[in-house]
Amino acid sequence: MLLLPQYAKARIFLTKVISLASIVDVMYDVYGTAEELQQFSDAIEKYRRRNGQGRRGQYTARFDYAKDAFKRLTRSYQQEAKWFQISYFPTFEEYMSVACVSDGLKMLAVTSSVLMGNIATREAFEWMSKDPSILRAISVILRAIFELWWFGIQVVRSSIRVLRALC
Repeated sequence: MLLLPQYAKARIFLTKVISLASIVDVMYDVYGTAEELQQFSDAIEKYRRRNGQGRRGQYTARFDYAKDAFKRLTRSYQQEAKWFQISYFPTFEEYMSVACVSDGLKMLAVTSSVLMGNIATREAFEWMSKDPSILRAISVILRAIFELWWFGIQVVRSSIRVLRALC
């Protein structure tokens, strides 16, 4: 449905959001120091649209849902960065509660619906913001697939290191 011509603006918006989320993810994972990341997280949390700024009418509430979803995503990135910086290994429950947000699925579900017109109702945004079980289940499956893939990469890398050492 998203491929229909009338949803071109929705596709463009979603592409921008995915690009921004990817940049922010790399910033938290690779480039930011603890102090810089805390300042950035504080700035994201404090962001509020000024009166008269941005879209009006039916889209205002939708963009607010998208903004809240993005804030939640950056909070999860911040938590993962803190764990890494202090070499903390969370329990499985702690990890999954953060990892199922940092995978971005819930944020993308909300932002992909922002410019979809009357298809995405206020009730749909309310439902998505309440962490529905179906989105949680998909997040768990995606996270498991990613972890298995990443484990495989690490096994291959360690095998290559061992082979290099032997040669």
